Amino acid sequence: MEASSRKRQLGRSKSGSRSFSSGRSTPLNAYRLHFSCEHIGKYRSQTKRKIKWHFGFTNLQAAQEGKRGIDCRGEEHEVVLIWSVKSGKTRLFWNKTNITHLFPGQRHTEQVHIQWKSRSGETFEIVANQASTRVDPYQYNFLVDGVSIFTFSHLSELDPSKIVHENSMRNSSDNKSSSSNVSAKVRSEPINDTRSDGGGSMECCDTMQESLLDAGFRLSMAGLAPSSQFAPLCEPVDDLMDDLLPSTPFNNVLESLRQRITSIIPDSNDMVSRAIVKALSDDIYELSSCSSSLGSSSFDSLHQSAMQIAAEAVWETSEWINHNVHYAPRPDVLEQKREFFQRQMESVFIHAHHERLSEDAATRILSDVATLLGIDLCTPVPRDTILLSDLDKATDKESLLVSLVVYGEIQEVGMPPNGQRFAICRFSSERGPLRALSAAEHGLLLINGRRPQVRLLERPLVTIRPTMVQRAYTAPHASTLPIAKPSLGRRKSHQRNTIHIDTLISETPFLRLVNDPAIISPGEDDYFLQSNPFGKLDPLHEVPASIPAENSNCAVAASTLAPFPSSGPSPFTMKY
Repeated sequence: MEASSRKRQLGRSKSGSRSFSSGRSTPLNAYRLHFSCEHIGKYRSQTKRKIKWHFGFTNLQAAQEGKRGIDCRGEEHEVVLIWSVKSGKTRLFWNKTNITHLFPGQRHTEQVHIQWKSRSGETFEIVANQASTRVDPYQYNFLVDGVSIFTFSHLSELDPSKIVHENSMRNSSDNKSSSSNVSAKVRSEPINDTRSDGGGSMECCDTMQESLLDAGFRLSMAGLAPSSQFAPLCEPVDDLMDDLLPSTPFNNVLESLRQRITSIIPDSNDMVSRAIVKALSDDIYELSSCSSSLGSSSFDSLHQSAMQIAAEAVWETSEWINHNVHYAPRPDVLEQKREFFQRQMESVFIHAHHERLSEDAATRILSDVATLLGIDLCTPVPRDTILLSDLDKATDKESLLVSLVVYGEIQEVGMPPNGQRFAICRFSSERGPLRALSAAEHGLLLINGRRPQVRLLERPLVTIRPTMVQRAYTAPHASTLPIAKPSLGRRKSHQRNTIHIDTLISETPFLRLVNDPAIISPGEDDYFLQSNPFGKLDPLHEVPASIPAENSNCAVAASTLAPFPSSGPSPFTMKY
């Protein structure tokens, strides 16, 4: 009994009548086992879905014997649909055998509708919607002869009396149909695929020769696992299953770019993951959402070259720094830098995902942006790029090349597409930018008769602007420290204008004379005693040459102290 059932399943039955005692007859004898839907997207889980239906056909022989539930378990099948909602690719598996190549056609983005017929006459249909609708109560529906699998009884709920009764009714209806020249042989013959999108046909299955390839193909259609020699013929490889097979790594441009960016920019794993999710989830025409508030990325960016994208990113970064760092410093400037860099990274990853940027170009753009923002890099960028601003409106790429080629070999020149009067020039060596900067300082660099502003693309000297919370200051230098002034003790009111000579010398050491004593002859004593009441020398007398002119008063005081003992107050005072 089981052998005859398997023959009919393979389409090799040559009998003119069809028996329903084998177990795979009508959906009225079918039961459901399991249904599941998994979101298996690598970065955004909703973008790829794995839908599984598991059902079976009742063993009518066991049901006729009065068995119930699991004892009536018969032939079971598993249908798996893997659907990429973003790309529209699908993979269909029948009992773990890939049969996608039997249904070539259009891609499915909003709805998947696949329909085919088996050799024994059952019609299988898959209707899967991207979102639930009011028309169909089941978002992921599988139908057998037009009956939803969700209306089948579970295996544990099978009633043998009802199954036998329905089967007998179907046998009587089949006998009536055979009298009207509609035999079961017609249903057992190959029937073309009636899929809504006009897919392939299964008509060639019986016309193939009885060869190894024919046997492998029939085994795959019947749900039997083919041998290793037929597996490559039955399961073509595409990009949809790359991330589902554990032996095949998910190696594309985004993953390769992730490794390069994280190796250059420290602590950037989270930022790169968000950029990859953004690149995979956004549509190709939604690049404007990734640009900054200055507005650059638009539909025109679809036709930009790599150097134009680089020039636009550098210009956006320069303008953002001027508006948010130089002229309007804020306490949260570091967090704002990180958010701006995140938006730039998302834009670059979208361009790389759509193959408008190579890995090298995307890595260099992000390195340049990080350098301008003052973000630490494991490998600093070469100093081979200059930024030119305040250009003439008529400046184009050719005029830039003609004006700058005299300073060194130029690798690339780029200008933003929206006419911001800005450009970047990348030389082949680091000598070219230095020559261009030197010429600009001397006013010799002219582009279309105009002197542009030229600066080197390098890390800024000041990375943190003074804020209200934290102020930048420098330690005082020794030369700027104030000189200590001599402090004189306070005196009484009648002594404020009187200074004793010994007190003056003891309390103000910087006024002392040099250690060399003044040489005074005995005949000069009368000269020093002839002084005015205020202690000043008579201007009619000449100052001896041995006494310095600027310290003449101090010299007099020192000479008058010599005949008197050192102890006790001095009898001479100076008033002023």
